[in-house]
Amino acid sequence: MPHPAKRERFANSSLEFIRKYGFDGVDIDWEYPGQPGDEKTNNKYRPEDKQNFTLLLAKVREKLDAASKADGRENDKYQLTIAAPAGPAAISTQDPGAYAKYLDHVNIMTYDYHGSWGNIPIINQPFIRIRMILIRRILPIISISMPRRPNSNSLGCLKKKLLLERFIIREDGWV
Repeated sequence: MPHPAKRERFANSSLEFIRKYGFDGVDIDWEYPGQPGDEKTNNKYRPEDKQNFTLLLAKVREKLDAASKADGRENDKYQLTIAAPAGPAAISTQDPGAYAKYLDHVNIMTYDYHGSWGNIPIINQPFIRIRMILIRRILPIISISMPRRPNSNSLGCLKKKLLLERFIIREDGWV
């Protein structure tokens, strides 16, 4: 969302929705800022989406914090979370070190390693190689490598905010 007015409208709409239906927060699943989506869906993207994503999260956080105070929820504030990729290509178009401060949790997606973008149909969550996946893809995301901030990971996100999102049994492919 490159325009401040659209970010404002999205944040207000999200807040209105959670208040109306009694939710405790918002989970944003933007796949993926700064990366082209499926050609069939004509997904628009811009290189500056990396910054736009952070600005969007900042605006939503601002609205949720103000609403938490207005609604008497100082001890149980409205939550802001995202569904985040575990793959390096998708992470490289985001800035977790910049946006993590706006989030209550980061749900790391443990699926969609394979899909219609690949050459062969294969299970999209590789249980057979789960140890290698954890070691090569997920562990670097949650590992500590910033001595100045011992509770942070290599991307500048607090370890306590990171959650591994659901495991699924599904196969993407074609006939």
